[in-house]
This record gives sequence, C-alpha cells and structure tokens, in this order.
Amino acid sequence: MSDTVTMGATEAAGIEVGDQRMLIDGEWCAAQSGRTLPIVNPANERQIGTLADAGAADVERAVKAAADAFAQGEGQWAQRPVAERVAILGRVLDVLDGQAQQIGSMEVAGGGMTLRNAMGFHAMGAPGFVRANIAQAPTDQFVGLPLEEAPTVSANYLRREPVGVVAALPPSNAGYFLGLYKTMCALVTGNAVVLKPSPFCSLGCAALARAIDADPDIPKGVFHLLFGDTEAGPALTRHPLVDKISFTGSAETGRRVLAAAAPNLSRVTLELGGKGPAIVLDDVDLGYAIDGMIWGFLWQSGQACISGSRLLVPESLHDEVVQRLIDRCRTLVIGDPMSPDTDFGPVVSAAQRDKVEACIAGARAEGATVAYGGERPDLGPGFWVQPTILDDVTNDMDIAQGEVFGPVLAVIRYRDEEDALRIANDTEYGLSATVWTTSNARAISMGKRLRAGTVWINDHHMVSPLAPFGGYKNSGMGREFGIQGLEAFTEIKHMHLDLTGSGDRPVYGILLGH
Repeated sequence: MSDTVTMGATEAAGIEVGDQRMLIDGEWCAAQSGRTLPIVNPANERQIGTLADAGAADVERAVKAAADAFAQGEGQWAQRPVAERVAILGRVLDVLDGQAQQIGSMEVAGGGMTLRNAMGFHAMGAPGFVRANIAQAPTDQFVGLPLEEAPTVSANYLRREPVGVVAALPPSNAGYFLGLYKTMCALVTGNAVVLKPSPFCSLGCAALARAIDADPDIPKGVFHLLFGDTEAGPALTRHPLVDKISFTGSAETGRRVLAAAAPNLSRVTLELGGKGPAIVLDDVDLGYAIDGMIWGFLWQSGQACISGSRLLVPESLHDEVVQRLIDRCRTLVIGDPMSPDTDFGPVVSAAQRDKVEACIAGARAEGATVAYGGERPDLGPGFWVQPTILDDVTNDMDIAQGEVFGPVLAVIRYRDEEDALRIANDTEYGLSATVWTTSNARAISMGKRLRAGTVWINDHHMVSPLAPFGGYKNSGMGREFGIQGLEAFTEIKHMHLDLTGSGDRPVYGILLGH
C-alpha cells in the first residue's frame, strides 16, 4: 500500500500516487476481489497509480459498519452536540488546509484540471467553503412553536435529527470539493457516511479520508471511503440500510440512482446536468462580458454542469460578439496543467474526449459551423480538445439540447427579449442561467422568468456557502449548500406536549361521546 504522492516540481509527468486503498470500518484495505482500476493522467495518458475497485461485498461491509455506528441515532457520533461536531470537523479542515499544495497537485494529475483551478477552487477553496457551510448546522435542541390553545392547550417543538447512513457520490469534475462538502455536511448533522467518488477524480477524497481517520475524536465506523466503478455505485444506491443518497452527476445516471433508491424509499438529493443559457442583451458592456462568457463555458475545460454552453446573442451584436470571443480564445495557453502559466487543460478521459468530438461532428452534420477550434491540439498524448465555438446553431439541434460536458459553446441568435426567454427555457434542464446587461432592472425582470435554480447577472460560476444550489426540471431534486443543503441530511421531528394536566379534552368527544 502507498498513500504518499511523489510530485515533480512543475511537471504533471513527475507525479506518482501508488496503490490507493479504501477505508472500511477503520481499516485501510484492498477490494475483496483484488480488482483495481488504473489512475491515468489525462495530460499524458500515463498510469500513475491504481484504485481499489470495490464490489458488492465491500459495499456490504461498509454500509453495515456505518449502520452499526449510527445505531438508530444512538451511536456515539450522533449523540454528540452539534457544536462539538463542528469543532472536531474544523480540525479536519485545518489539516486539509495544510495539505493544499499536495491535494492540488493530485487533482491536476488525476483529473487533468489546471494547477490554478486545482489550487484556487479545489484545494485552497474547498475547506473554507465547507467550513462556512458546517457553521450553519441546524441545532439539535428543541425549537418551540407558538403556544396552541385549540383543540387543546399544548406546547409544540421541532427538532432536527440525523437521517442515518448517507451515501455520498461526488462527480468526476469536482471529486474533492463536493466529496468534502457532502461528507462534512452529513457528518456535522450526525450521520454516518459512505463516500464513493468517481474513479476519475478520487485522489482528493483519499486525502480527506486520511485526515478523518487520523482524528481521534471521530469514531471508527462513522466514515468509510470506497473506490470503484460499475459494481460499487449500484450496490451502494440500492442498499436497504442506506437512508440518504447525495449524488452529483449526469441526468442519465441520476435516473438510475433514483430507481435504485425507490424500493427502499431512501431520501435522495440529485444535482444533475445542465444546458445553461447565457443571454447577452443589446446594452451589454462587451469590455468585461467577453471574459465572463469565456469563463462561463471553459472553466474546468467545459466539464461543469453549470457551464454557460448556450450563448444567446441578439442579431445586432452577433458578428462582434463571435469575433471578440474568437480573438480572446486565441490568447489562451493550452498545455501542461501543472504549469502555473497554463489556462486550459485536457478533459478527464478518453471516453469524454471522444464524446465531445462526436458532439462537434454531429453539430456540423446538423448545419452548425465551427467558428473556432473543433480539433485536437497538437500536444502529443493526452485527452485534448480545443476550445470550440459553434455558430449558426438553432435551439432544436442536438448540440443545443444535450449536455456536452466539454469545451464547446453553441451560439444562437435571437430577435428580442421574448424570443431569448423562449429559447432559454426551451430545454429539459434548469440548473443555471446568466444575463449579461448594464441594466439591473432588465436583468432582474428576465431572471424572474428564467426556469433555472440559479441566475447570475453579469457573472458566472459563483456559488456561495450561504445560498442553496440545485436545479429545476431534469437538473435534479433538492438543494445543496446553505442551510437548505444541511437540512437535507436531517429528518424533522415534531413533539406535542399537552399542558392541560387532565383528561378534559373536548376533542375526545369525536370518538368518546359518553
């Protein structure tokens, strides 16, 4: 077993991660089957280590141990006061803060994201974001409601309690960030957790598991880390002892998760795909908005559910906007993601690269034109796709309706604001949208009519630990972040306390007439 990371100073080629094992019931272990999965560096296609590939037997062991540790809410962790759990988890976050450089390098090597992104958003950004989230953990004390006088005098109280065993399933583009969020929010509310990240973005979660395992105040059995691919996920989501599933990924996989959870009526939060419209109004200031549009569709190499992948442009501005986007894309530095000078890295896998290329080819076949990109950059091995701008797109094309999850922008002309709103809402998704304008009044008016869980005005990709995040329609169920995200890891209990002190309750006469 190797839990260390050997990092080159500036090259992704210098990183080795060894054989990554799982944490089940306090033990670091291989899969019972002995199977492993390769960890491949997306920038050079070189294998840098392996992951244990969990099977149904490993899932059974982890879930059973988690259920035993929770013990119907009577377990040691669930019984600790919220403030104590916040303090303990804060120490874990402090440890992770101190490992930011190592974690960032692992995210680059395992997921292909650029060093600036891996450090700024994930390794350095995630602990602070999550710390602000868990600080909002709902109290475990009874909260009184107004005194009731009818049908009887009574006091009524509400209490938030942990839901039980939580299966946390973060995605390939934000394994560390969302793995940390889901785990910490489930733990701070008193649950036991089984974390299973995507096999394409697992290394940051391994660092999280080591930090939790090293803390003497977190009982063994409360947290488990599984790696795996085709067998582990389905076995976990259909397990009868899993009380809550928190999943982030594609709509297609989300439907399978929901179907697996249905027989057990497991609580489910699904944060799924998107096809975000970015609406450019005719009064926009292109001096700053062009960079915002590029940021909107190219962050994480376009692998973001909240990507602004449909750009809706008025006829009067179309030519200027497209040309300025092309000119700005030409300035991007594409290459070694471990270099701090690199702006844009590879996609996460060969399969994802092939999917993106197929989407571009399909758009061409439907009549779209490639205004920029559309090819593989000449960088040798690696899962490379150029930033791509597709023009002459209509909203009925597959490229405008399906989630590409890659660096592809579909430019769509519109006539007026009503036409823009119709196009923006004409999608199965409803995760996010953006309005670019110099008029706050126009932006707010349009934002109220957009069918999306988040609407950004003159910005993109801005999430907050204080604000709920999630989507309408096929973009998911429930919310993450903020107090709403924390409450999703709890059950709410109502307790009624009779204050009459006697059996004189007129309501009993409904049954007991004599």
